[in-house]
Amino acid sequence: DATDDQDAQQSMTELQDWDEEPLENTAKHPFRWKFIVLILVLAGHSLILPGAKEGLSFYLLPDFRRASDVGLGSVIMAAMNQSFFTLSLGIAAMEIFGSYMGKERTLAGESINILILDTFVALMAGLIIPACFSFGVQPDAGPQLIFITLPNVFANMAGGRIWGMLFFLFMSAASFSTVIAVFENLLSSCMDNIGWSRRKASVINCIFVLIASLPCVLGYN
Repeated sequence: DATDDQDAQQSMTELQDWDEEPLENTAKHPFRWKFIVLILVLAGHSLILPGAKEGLSFYLLPDFRRASDVGLGSVIMAAMNQSFFTLSLGIAAMEIFGSYMGKERTLAGESINILILDTFVALMAGLIIPACFSFGVQPDAGPQLIFITLPNVFANMAGGRIWGMLFFLFMSAASFSTVIAVFENLLSSCMDNIGWSRRKASVINCIFVLIASLPCVLGYN
């Protein structure tokens, strides 16, 4: 009857709100903006270190001779791979999060916001590269940039211990949010195709991922 239909509709609404609330809270969490402010502080400090001029030249001035040696096609392909990776296009994360958009937002508007914010953060993070030349670390050293170069930057900053603690704290939170974004693909697929609740999908997929990851973790790869 009408009463049963209203109860069912209310239950579905509550379930939908519960499903989307964790994602909405994660997306609006203020630590993201604090992390951006911290990157700006590090970038500004890197510019006043010895060797900053060489670092800026390496970062901002194109080396056409090196690009021709590597191959223009390889350079373009590497840039496209980075674009697809940073936006998680290959695993359809953008499509899934786009499906949660409200009617008051548009795809074009959100695409522009993502483009501006992602490019801005990437450019500001790249301004930390001059610190590599100050401490004798190769700019393409990979994880050493985080665990060797940045600690040296913090050690030479006023209040460096506090800045360093905040940086690695925010970086841990940012990496956790990335895990949530990747994990959302599995959850969304299970909820849409199988009809599981978010809680059930989270528990089952968490157990599955933990077990399936053991060969990688124990494989010394």
